[in-house]
Parts: sequence; C-alpha cells; structure tokens
Amino acid sequence: FTNLPSELRIKIWKHSFPASRVVPVRFQRDSGQYTSNSAPPTLLHVSSESRSIFLSTYTNLMLSPKYNSIVFVNFDIDTIFFDSLDCSPDGDLSLDLARSPHSDRILSCAIDSQVWEVLRVFKYDPLSEVTMMPNLRTIALVMQRDRDNGESHQ
Repeated sequence: FTNLPSELRIKIWKHSFPASRVVPVRFQRDSGQYTSNSAPPTLLHVSSESRSIFLSTYTNLMLSPKYNSIVFVNFDIDTIFFDSLDCSPDGDLSLDLARSPHSDRILSCAIDSQVWEVLRVFKYDPLSEVTMMPNLRTIALVMQRDRDNGESHQ
C-alpha cells in the first residue's frame, strides 16, 4: 500500500470514510468526557497518513471547552443525536451549545423526545437549544419505542 502513489492512497482513504451517520452524544461523568456509542473511527488508528486525512474532514466535537471529547463528526453529513439525559455535564444542553466552539457548525441535530421534555421544564424559551445552533438545517424529535411492548415513552 505504501508503494502506491500518494494521490491514489488518499483516494482510497477518503473512500473508506463512513457514510452519513447519526452520532449519539453523551457525557460520561466517570471519565469527564463526551463519548458516543457509535463505532470509533478506525482511520484514526490505522496510520499517521490515514489519521491526517481523516482529521482533514472530521472534527473532534467540542460541546464544552471545559471537557474533552472522543466524538468525531463530519458536520456536513452527520447528525448529532442527544439521546440521553446524560448529554450535558451540567444538565443544561442550551448552555453547553452556547459555549461550544462548534455550535455554529452543527447542521443536523436530533433530540430524544424525553430529553426534550425534561429540558423544557427548566427553560422559558421552548427553542433555546435550537437557537444556539445558528446554521442548523434539520432538527428531528425522536420518539423512542419500548422494544418489549411497542409503546411510546411519552
């Protein structure tokens, strides 16, 4: 592989990028960092060349400057999914987004309906999280279903 011309290697690496994804984002209190249960990007660990090419397109998602993140996203094609009440270290997603250096880069976002309802209890502005993402194109409210009996969790 290393004997191939660099232009061809770069095309191969880029061809192995993940397709658009829904990336669940959670805050792990025990490690003090943002994580995701989606598969970690393998290109970060293959070689320095693959890592460099991957990082030219994917960004380490920073929702708060105070905490580390191991979540990598392509803002152009990925959907950031807040699927758990553990999506914010302080329980205030709109505050996290207000402080995030990446809030203006998020184009597609999904929020679990239960998370949305809980967040509404503490907010006067019903769209406070949405207004913190000025370039947002798509937002989805996700209705989780109980796998055992098919009932909605509302």
